[in-house]
Amino acid sequence: MATHTGSPRRIAGDTVIVICFAILTTFYLYKTFFLERTLMSDYVGPATFPQLLAAFGLILTTIYFLQLRNSKARRSGEEDESAEIGAVERAGIDSLFPVVPIVFYVLILEPIGFLFSTAIYVFVAMLVFGQTIVKSLIYAAAMSVAFFILFYYLLLTQVPMGWLIQTDRLLPFLVHIRRAMGG
Repeated sequence: MATHTGSPRRIAGDTVIVICFAILTTFYLYKTFFLERTLMSDYVGPATFPQLLAAFGLILTTIYFLQLRNSKARRSGEEDESAEIGAVERAGIDSLFPVVPIVFYVLILEPIGFLFSTAIYVFVAMLVFGQTIVKSLIYAAAMSVAFFILFYYLLLTQVPMGWLIQTDRLLPFLVHIRRAMGG
C-alpha cells in the first residue's frame, strides 16, 4: 500500500508541452480576430484558416487532457509512489527532448529560409525518433520539398526565403515557376 509523503506531484514533460501548446494556441486564436481583410472580394477572410488551425489545436489539447484523466482514473492506487515519481521525472526529461529540434527550427527559419530549415528540422527529428541517417535524409528531402510545394505553390503563401542563405537567389527557378502559375 502506498503512503502519501506530502510532497507535491510533479507534472510530466508531455503535459507541460501540451499546456504551453494550449496557451500559444489560445493566444494565436485571439490574435486572428484582429486580422483585416485585404480584398473586397475576399468572402472567407484572412482569419478563417488560422482560426480553423487554432480550433483544431484546442480540440487536440482537450482530447489529450481527457485521455490523461481517464488513464489516471483507471490506474490502481496500489502502485509504489516512489517508483512512479522516478518514472515521471525520467519521462518528463525524455519527453522534453523532442522540443529541442522545434526550438532550433524556429531559430533558423528566418536566416536560412523555409526550404532548408524544414529539411534540417525533419532530418534531426527523424534521428531523434530513431531512424537511420539515410532514411532521415530521404524523409527530410521529401518532406521539405512537399511542404514547400504545398505552401508556396498550392496555397500561394509567402514563406521565409532566408537572408543568410537566400533561397530565391540560390534557386531562382522557384520564383519563376510561381510567376508562371500566376502567383
